[in-house]
Amino acid sequence: MLILAWIFLLVWIWWKGPTWTLYEEQWLKPLANRWLATAAWGIIALMWLTVRVMKRLQQLEKMQKQQREEAVDPLSVELNAQQRYLDRWLLRLQRYLDNRRFLWQLPWYMVIGPAGSGKTTLLREGFPSDIIYAPEGARGAEQRLYLTPHVGKQAVIFDIDGTLCAPADADILHRRLWEHALGWLKEKRARQPLNGIILTLDLPDLLTADKRRREHLLQTLRSRLQD
Repeated sequence: MLILAWIFLLVWIWWKGPTWTLYEEQWLKPLANRWLATAAWGIIALMWLTVRVMKRLQQLEKMQKQQREEAVDPLSVELNAQQRYLDRWLLRLQRYLDNRRFLWQLPWYMVIGPAGSGKTTLLREGFPSDIIYAPEGARGAEQRLYLTPHVGKQAVIFDIDGTLCAPADADILHRRLWEHALGWLKEKRARQPLNGIILTLDLPDLLTADKRRREHLLQTLRSRLQD
């Protein structure tokens, strides 16, 4: 579309330009002026094309750097996928709220708890909300989401997968995904990453567990709250 507009204006300079009048002057009637206008229009097009090429080269360089990192550190594949998901979700949130202060328009909360403690059920039944962005990979088997932001009328709540609430030494990938999620929140909302934490527990499991398991579970949750 932009190319067609550029060609149209270039044709207009030579076709209608000689008869075009502004302030009772026919600025493009002299041949030299038309060549000057053509040169200026060509320079503008060249500058635009240069900017586009530079942006494309930067994107390619970023992709190559990411591929090198993934070759050295296989876990970075999941970390980069989570980064892309969160960044694209944030762009969707900006459009969804349509507010310059979209980062602070609603309070942000995080719901954490062991796997099977009812986090997702709690949000589904007790918090009317929208999942405003779901990547294509999340619908198949290519990408697993370890956190899902829910956007409601009063708040944004991040539903954290129970595997990320496991002990820090349980799985390196889950620990790094957890640290990455916290780092992303601190980067985007440096003044106050979260307004609060919602903690869920599986009470039957907690009551029937032996003392060692109960202390282990509470210590794990305490560590996550300290993070």
